[in-house]
Amino acid sequence: MLDARDVMRHRFPLAVGLLLTVQAWALADSYTLNTPGSRVWVGPECVALPMQDWSVKDGVLLGQAAEDRMVSLMACETSGDADFHARASVEFTGQADQSAKVVGGFIIGTRDEVGDWRRRALFPQQGVRVGINAQGYAVIDDTLSDKSLNMARPIDIEIAYDAKLTTLSVTAQSNRQRVSAQKKIDPQAVAGGVALIAQAPRKRPNAQGQDAMTWQFQRVTLDGGGIHVHPDRTFGPILWSQYTLSDRTLKMNVQMPPIGQGDAQSVTLETDLGHGWQHAADAPIDPDARTALFRIENWPSEKDVPYRVVYPWDGQTSEWVGTIRKDPVSDKQFKLAVFSCDNGYAFPATRIVQAVRMRDPDMMFFAGDQIYEVYGGYGITRWPVEDATLDYFRKWYQFGWTWRELLRDRPSVIIPDDHDVYQGNLWGNGGTLAPKGKNDNWGGYIMAPRWVNMVQRTQTANLPDPVDPKPTPSGIGVYFTALNYAGGRLAIIEDRKFKSGPGIMFQKHGIKNASELDGTALDFDDASLLGDRQLAFLENWGRSSDSSPFNIILSQTMFAQVHTHGGPKLNRSRRDVDTNGWPSSKRNEALTVIEKTHALLLCGDQHFGALVRHGIKDFGDGPLQFMVPGTVNGWPRAAWPGVEENNPEKVDGNPLGKRTDPFGNKIDVLGVGNPTPRSNVNEYDSPDDKARAKGSGFGMVTLDKPAKQVTFELLRYPAADGQPADSFEGFPITMPLGGR
Repeated sequence: MLDARDVMRHRFPLAVGLLLTVQAWALADSYTLNTPGSRVWVGPECVALPMQDWSVKDGVLLGQAAEDRMVSLMACETSGDADFHARASVEFTGQADQSAKVVGGFIIGTRDEVGDWRRRALFPQQGVRVGINAQGYAVIDDTLSDKSLNMARPIDIEIAYDAKLTTLSVTAQSNRQRVSAQKKIDPQAVAGGVALIAQAPRKRPNAQGQDAMTWQFQRVTLDGGGIHVHPDRTFGPILWSQYTLSDRTLKMNVQMPPIGQGDAQSVTLETDLGHGWQHAADAPIDPDARTALFRIENWPSEKDVPYRVVYPWDGQTSEWVGTIRKDPVSDKQFKLAVFSCDNGYAFPATRIVQAVRMRDPDMMFFAGDQIYEVYGGYGITRWPVEDATLDYFRKWYQFGWTWRELLRDRPSVIIPDDHDVYQGNLWGNGGTLAPKGKNDNWGGYIMAPRWVNMVQRTQTANLPDPVDPKPTPSGIGVYFTALNYAGGRLAIIEDRKFKSGPGIMFQKHGIKNASELDGTALDFDDASLLGDRQLAFLENWGRSSDSSPFNIILSQTMFAQVHTHGGPKLNRSRRDVDTNGWPSSKRNEALTVIEKTHALLLCGDQHFGALVRHGIKDFGDGPLQFMVPGTVNGWPRAAWPGVEENNPEKVDGNPLGKRTDPFGNKIDVLGVGNPTPRSNVNEYDSPDDKARAKGSGFGMVTLDKPAKQVTFELLRYPAADGQPADSFEGFPITMPLGGR
C-alpha cells in the first residue's frame, strides 16, 4: 500500500488490473505494508514462505522463526544507484540456544534466475540480511553492532543505504537505547526484491522440545529514490477461476486464500449480457478448500459472456474479470490442450504459457500432478489437517498463478493424480485408507479423507456433477462424470481411486518377491482397475454417444507400459505397476468397454509423450491413446526399446511399431516424444533450458468435425520466450476420428 501522499493519486489493484478505480503506473518512492485484520493469509501484496508459518493478528504480522522464513514484498524493488531507507517495528518472543542466529528484519536485493517478479517472490535468492538478532545486536549479514539491546521490548529498526558512499547501515532503538552497524556494500548486492525475515537455525518452527520463537512486524515502510513500487504486483484476494460449460450448465470454481473470520465469507458473480453488469449469483467460501462454487443452469451458451467475480477487501472492491466463451458447437474444429506433471522448478513457466496462448485452445485438460510435494521447498506437512491444508495451498497456488490468465476465459478439466494427494504412487484400493505403517505400494490413501476431499474440491469442483456421487466407504468423494461440449462428448474417469494396491494383492496371492517373476504372472482375476461403478458408467455413456461427432475419455495414465527406461539414472525398466498396464486382465476388460464407445483416450503421468494404438486380443483392435509429457519434467522416463544399457549417451533405432509391454499387453506405438539422452545429469543455464532438454512440453488435439479427423501435436517446451513450441520428431500425426 502506498503512503498517504500517494493515496490520492494512485490506487492499489487487488487482482491483476481489477479494482474499479485503477490507474496504470509503474514507479513510486515510498511503500507501506498493509496487513489489516486477522488471518493466516498475509495479504495480496505478499507471499509468505511458507504460508503456514506466518499470520496476521489485529494488523500485526507474525512469523514463526526457522530457516528461510520470509515474506516477499512483491510490489517493492530496490536499486543500488540511489539512496533508500527501510523501517519496521519488530518484537521477539521466545527463547533460543543459538539466539545470535535468530534474526528478524529485512532481506534486501533478492533475485531469481529468470528475471520474473513472481519467481523472485517464491524462490528468492541471495540478498543482504539486515535487522536485529534475538540477543539484541544489530545485524548486516555477518557484521554485528558493538553493543546489544534489551529484547524484552519492541525494537524500531531503520536501514539506510547511501549510494554515493555505497554503504548499508542499520540502527536499532528501544527505550532510548540505540545500537548500529555499518558495512561497505556492492551496489549490485542491494538491487532486487525485498522481503521480511524471521530466521532461526532450525528446519521447522515449534518442533518437539523447542520453544516457539516468533517475530512480530509493524509499521513496515520503505522510501527513497532507490525504492521502486509496482502496485500491480499482487496475488489475491481472488486468486483465479476455473469453469466448465456442459449442456447449458455453467460451473465455476473460484479459488480464494485462507481468509479470516472477520473477512467477507462469500463471493459474488456478475455478468454482462449486453445491458451492463448484473448480479448472477452469490456463493459461500468453503471452509476447507477456500473455494466459492457457482452453478448456473440455462446458461446462454450461444455467445461469449463477460463475467466478473467480486469480493470486498480492506474497504475496497476486488475483482477478477474473464469471459465465458460460447460453446463452439458449430465450429468446424475443436482444439484441446493437454498437460500433466509440472515439477515446479521452472515456475512461472512463462515460455510454455506463452506458447499455449499462441495456440488459443478451446479447452484445457490437466491430467494430474498439478503439484509436487517438493514445490517451493520447506518439505511436507501431513498433520494436523489444517496445517496440511495450508501446506497444500502454497503449492496449489503456484499452479494457479502459472495458468490463471488462460483459465479465466476458457473451460478447463483438472483432475488430481498421486502427487496432488501427497503420494509418490496411488493405488486407491476403492477409496480406502492405507493401513498404518504401510507405504504407498500397499494400496489406499495416506492422507486423511477430509484433506483428500479438500484437494478434490479445489481441482474438480467445476466439473459437471458426478454421475454416481456416492462416496467411497472411507468418506472420500468421487468426481467421474460426463461433459458435453463443442458438439462432442467427454467422459472424465478416475484411474487411481478404485485400483487395487500391488502390496495387498501380492500378499493375498503369496508372492514374496514380485521382481523375480515375469510380468504376466502378476495378473489377478480378483484385482480391480477402474472398478465396477466406472465400468458401468462407461458402458452407459458409450450407448448414448453413438451420434456424437467425437467421443473423448480423459484420465490420468496410459493403459500400458510404453516406457523402457526410467528413474533418476534412466535405468532399464522391468515393469511399472503404476501404469494401467497392470493388472493386464482388468486393463483388457476396461479397454473392451472403451473400444465400444469409439472414444479417444487422453492422459499424462509418465513424463514423456506417446501416441499408442492398444491391442486387446490382437494388435490394433483397441482404442487410440495420446499421452503428453510433463509440462515441466522431473523424474525422467523414455521409450528406447532397442537400448539395454542404463542412461545411454545416445540413442539409435526406432521406438515405433508393434511390441508387447512387460505385462504382455499388445501395443502399437505410433509416435514418441523422448527426452534428450543424459538430460537428467547435464547442467543447464536456466530452469527453462533444463525443462526443454528433459522432454517437457504439452499436447494439442485438434478435432476436425466435418472431415472426421484428429490431429495430434506433441510440442516441446519452447526454446525461448515468446517463441512457439516446436514439435517432437514424428509429430504432428493426423488420423481418422474413431476409426482405423
